[in-house]
Amino acid sequence: MYVQATIDILIDRVGWVTPVDSTFPYVLEARNTESTSGRDFQFYNGYITGKNIIEILPNKNETELEFNQYLYDLRVQSVLESLYLVIDKDPNYNPLFDHDTYISERLGLFDEVIGLVHAIKVLSLLSNSIRSNRIERLKSMDIVDLQKRLDDAIAVATPPFDKIIIVIGTKIW
Repeated sequence: MYVQATIDILIDRVGWVTPVDSTFPYVLEARNTESTSGRDFQFYNGYITGKNIIEILPNKNETELEFNQYLYDLRVQSVLESLYLVIDKDPNYNPLFDHDTYISERLGLFDEVIGLVHAIKVLSLLSNSIRSNRIERLKSMDIVDLQKRLDDAIAVATPPFDKIIIVIGTKIW
């Protein structure tokens, strides 16, 4: 179990770098550039840029507000998926255990998972987009390599859940 406050802390851990390109059409809101860890999404893969995000927007005529909401929604979904992969997915997950303390003591481990989940999510969206010729530069190896890194990061961040042992049969003692 973890509370919304913990989710909110994780959402603010990794952020977007404000594009320095003067032709970039949007100003990023503080909620998208916030990075309490000092890490940014672009660190995880060079294709994770604001310009590439514009290419995968559902509506080509998005307003600045809609663009910022799209970025924020991607960020939130990456955190929720990271929590699922690290905590909820484990077969020995105990929903009554307080995972907030575990998470808060290991925020750096979660940064890595969140950043990699986000990178894979954006690269997958880019590779499925038909709007840009930039997709031709994407290699499936980028996603495969990121997935390997993500698997390692999940293994490191996953708490040592107590294993549930089920004895089937008669008592032997």
